[in-house]
Parts: sequence; structure tokens; C-alpha cells
Amino acid sequence: MLPKVYTSYNQTNVNLMFELIGQRLNGNQKSFLDMGPSIQFIVNSQARFDIGFRQQLYSTMERTAPNGFILKFEYLFFNVFK
Repeated sequence: MLPKVYTSYNQTNVNLMFELIGQRLNGNQKSFLDMGPSIQFIVNSQARFDIGFRQQLYSTMERTAPNGFILKFEYLFFNVFK
């Protein structure tokens, strides 16, 4: 989403995401549907930081963690092995 126009790789990129996550088990006909909105920051085209949560919308099965938050950090190391 942001920035609208890139001028360098050093700009911070901000993205909003929304997922619908579901599963159906054909053996016992159980299913679930979750929603998962999140926001993502990419810094210097090297570090990625995601913040989001997952909320159950529908379920016919027993689940240990139907709702929850997610924090994710990734970092890319360029030119480590030459």
C-alpha cells in the first residue's frame, strides 16, 4: 500500500492483508473457517515484520487454538557466502 511510488530500496513498505483460512475433513465432514487480518512492514528490503490475529468465524470441530495473535520477524542476509 505504501509508499505509492518507490524511490529507493531503503523505503519502508507497509501492506495490509486479509485472509480467509478454511479446512474441510472429508472423512468426518468437519470444517472450520477463520479470518486473519494483518499488517506487514518491510524495512530496507531486508527485514519483514508482521502483526496480525486469527479469529474463528465458523467451526464444527474441536480445536486447541481457534483464535490468536501472530508476531513474525524475518531478516534476509545478502552475500553471506561468496
